[in-house]
Amino acid sequence: MKQLKCPNCGEENSFLNQKCKNCGGFLQQRVPNLNLFETIIEVLEKPSFTFHKICLSEQKNYIFFLFSFAGFSLLFTLYSITSFGRLYSNLLYLLLPSLVFGPLLGIINFSLFSYFSFFITRRILKGESSLRNIRAILAYSLTPIVLATIFVLPTELIIFGMYLFTNVPPPSIYKPIPFYILVSLDILSVIYSIFLFYKGLSIANNFNSLKTFLGLIILMIIFAAMFYLQILVLYSFF
Repeated sequence: MKQLKCPNCGEENSFLNQKCKNCGGFLQQRVPNLNLFETIIEVLEKPSFTFHKICLSEQKNYIFFLFSFAGFSLLFTLYSITSFGRLYSNLLYLLLPSLVFGPLLGIINFSLFSYFSFFITRRILKGESSLRNIRAILAYSLTPIVLATIFVLPTELIIFGMYLFTNVPPPSIYKPIPFYILVSLDILSVIYSIFLFYKGLSIANNFNSLKTFLGLIILMIIFAAMFYLQILVLYSFF
């Protein structure tokens, strides 16, 4: 576990503390708030440094904004897996309600997952995380998925249209080369987000690599179960 020694009294403190627990002296520079674009760039370039800064920040800005954008990716993935487009005669009829349900799904799913993450890492694995820090770590870990939602998803919609959400024919048969290229980008964004979440969990809880990996595995199983339940809900519409 990383520690900071207070320059005033010599007390050992967690490296997540801004003030000494003994004398109240400042240990680290204040981080009043987060700049969205600066933090997004930094989390991709130097994740450990950036997650430390996020944990120290007094205002955890843009959390629900990032959850909302990631919600579109989650919703359209559910549509694709369940071939939900079969219920609609026009792509526009599918997209319009998604403008509401996408952000709502993202906020609900990732807020709930934040609570699970906090419970597992703080209560069970005895980490140092707070719920606010875990929620912020998760939100900024979703940066690759958010970027894929902004740049890759519209390209998929333009190329495949309703075929992206049906299986007659599947998009992999309709236009195989663009499909596999774009799906590979989607998969890479998910893998990178999981890697960032791993780094963030380690920083927010002051964990070693083994304990971080254990926590991540448990949480990925929980998220997979949440995702599977939502697939079953969508299948119930057929």
